[in-house]
Amino acid sequence: MRNKELASQLDRALIRCTLAVGEGMRRDGGNKTLRYRQARGEAHEALVALMTAEAAGVAKREDLLELAHELDLLIGCLVRLTR
Repeated sequence: MRNKELASQLDRALIRCTLAVGEGMRRDGGNKTLRYRQARGEAHEALVALMTAEAAGVAKREDLLELAHELDLLIGCLVRLTR
C-alpha cells in the first residue's frame, strides 16, 4: 500500500482485532461477547481501510482480495459468536 497513514490504520485495526479475539477467548459471559463485538468492529474497520485504499488508488484490487476475503470470513465468525 502506497499510503503510509492508511497502511498504519489498517495495521492498528488488525492488531486490535487480534488482541480482542484473544481476550474474548479467555473471558466468560458478557465480557466474552463484548470482546468479540470489539473484534468485529476492528475487522470491519480493516475491511473499510482496504476498500478505501482501492478507491483512492493506493493499492491494487488483486493485492487486497485475499485479505478482504479472510476478513469477511472472520467477521462472519464473530457475528455468529455475538448472537
